[in-house]
Amino acid sequence: MPQTRVTSTGQISLPKTILRYLNLNPGDRVEFDRTADGRVVLKKVWVHEPKPLIQPSAKSVLKNMQVDVEHSAEPKPKRTDD
Repeated sequence: MPQTRVTSTGQISLPKTILRYLNLNPGDRVEFDRTADGRVVLKKVWVHEPKPLIQPSAKSVLKNMQVDVEHSAEPKPKRTDD
């Protein structure tokens, strides 16, 4: 079973075998649960992050896009809720 040391600030580094087993990558979140028999269980937290409205690859396309705006010569209708 892999082992690690606790630093003076209370931090630990997870062994590579555990990182691979849990499919953990930099920035991922984990949680700890205590069991009734006193063990501590480490779990990966699956966070659903919404997709961005504009995909990163589309930003460069939108940056170079030209937009033509046309104005109507017709007057706007007057409000009647007075």
